[in-house]
Amino acid sequence: LVNNLWTNPGEISGNGIDDDGDGLVDDIHGYDFLLGTGNLVDASDHGTHVAGIVAASGNNGLGVIGVDFQAHLMALKVANNGSSYTTAAIIEAIQYAAMMKARGVNLVALNASYGGGGYNYSEVSAIRAAGDVGIVFVAAAGNSTNNNDVLPFYPASYRLPNMIVVGASDPNDALASFSNYGSKTVDLTAPGLNIYSCLPTTVPAYTTCVAVSNNVFVANPFQFSSTTPGSGITATILDCGLGYPADFPAAVSNNIALIQRGGLLFSDKVANAKAAGALAVIIFNNAPGNFTGTLQAPGNWIPDMSLSQADGLALQAILPCTGTVLNTIDPNLHYQFLNGTSMAAPHVSAAVAFAAMNFPDESVPQRIQRILIHTTPVPALAGKTITGGRLNLAGIVDADNNGLPDWWELQYFSQPLGMDPSADPDGDGASNLAEFLAGTNPTNGASVLSLSVSAIPGTNLVSFQWPSSAGRFYQLQRSTNLLNGFDTLIQTNLSATPPINSAADLPPPEANSVFYRLQLEPGFGP
Repeated sequence: LVNNLWTNPGEISGNGIDDDGDGLVDDIHGYDFLLGTGNLVDASDHGTHVAGIVAASGNNGLGVIGVDFQAHLMALKVANNGSSYTTAAIIEAIQYAAMMKARGVNLVALNASYGGGGYNYSEVSAIRAAGDVGIVFVAAAGNSTNNNDVLPFYPASYRLPNMIVVGASDPNDALASFSNYGSKTVDLTAPGLNIYSCLPTTVPAYTTCVAVSNNVFVANPFQFSSTTPGSGITATILDCGLGYPADFPAAVSNNIALIQRGGLLFSDKVANAKAAGALAVIIFNNAPGNFTGTLQAPGNWIPDMSLSQADGLALQAILPCTGTVLNTIDPNLHYQFLNGTSMAAPHVSAAVAFAAMNFPDESVPQRIQRILIHTTPVPALAGKTITGGRLNLAGIVDADNNGLPDWWELQYFSQPLGMDPSADPDGDGASNLAEFLAGTNPTNGASVLSLSVSAIPGTNLVSFQWPSSAGRFYQLQRSTNLLNGFDTLIQTNLSATPPINSAADLPPPEANSVFYRLQLEPGFGP
């Protein structure tokens, strides 16, 4: 994410001064409106996972790529744990975004992967004001299998003119089982099930389990839990009821406490176990399935983890017994799958940024319509959303699906649709599609991806130059016998440095003839 963070041009980092006069100190990449600081740390997995869906950097071999990997991210923190937030913080964040937009920041979308509070007039006013300065507000529809037409879910149900409301679809294009819907209140769906994105380094991934003999029970670590040694902690596991002080037998000292969920805060259960001398705590659910708990704040906690109800009851039935608890940070797991309309909404926020990048002069209503009229119709979504469709990123910029963006066709041919991608109107041997991919002009025969070659005086090297276009990557190939094809890769993944790229090569001294070919990198065109 770091390369795609927005940076406030008017603020100087770390000097403790409100340099740009916006009322906030050191708001370099955004602001934490709960703690009142520009030092942004994700205390949960939610915000960072959402941010990665929008704009994780691409072409770097690091796990994931954002839907619009050329977009930038302004971080506006309104929750301290990914689920608890205040309306006041939300309103301040929206107002900050609108202020920055009015100051000239090219901010086109606010992603609202939150909801569940009641109607709030001040929030409505803030969202509407953001629309007045050109910001689309993209809201998650909610995860309660709820018909928003009947039972409103806010902020999604405000239905303001600058809003897009997003439900979640599954990999089969059906409405995800948890997603809210509404034929009058939810605009479209976007992928929201099994979405792979960034896991915050401040909330590292763990290997967490309980092992008894040959049985291994998969567990979840509690937020703020301490870790175990790499080999875990092995001791006797004892039943400690609901975790009240009187529930702990004397024998739990230097052993492991098994506690059922319910009655007390998790932090109280763990504190009581620690006071009784326990080395670690296992808390099992009082309802089907597992859960993710929190100790509410950092502290000198012992290792603790959660089990599903079924695994907890199975373990309880064989107590007391010797077991091993393991809770270690896995350095290889920096990404994870999450589900929710919280994951669907950022797909659409990124689509707004993508539309704005391709059609920068469009208004908020035009931008919203561009996205909604180009959804992919899905029979299973009929009557579930206003469009009855799923987000179609390609359709936003290529309505006739011919591989040529509408803006490109309009720029060179004065019409946004209907051009033949295989045609070669300027007769230079490059088709319209090849010209678009290379960044050359399809109506000018002299504008084509081509190499110029020259010797470097005083050396045996040859030098190459070619016109390049931003965002492209190239590779240079060599052959000494065209019957064998271009069998030597000289350089690859050469990033464009417009207007001209350069490279050099030392030809084989024994070769009578040497041939060179320049190509767009695979994945960037033929």
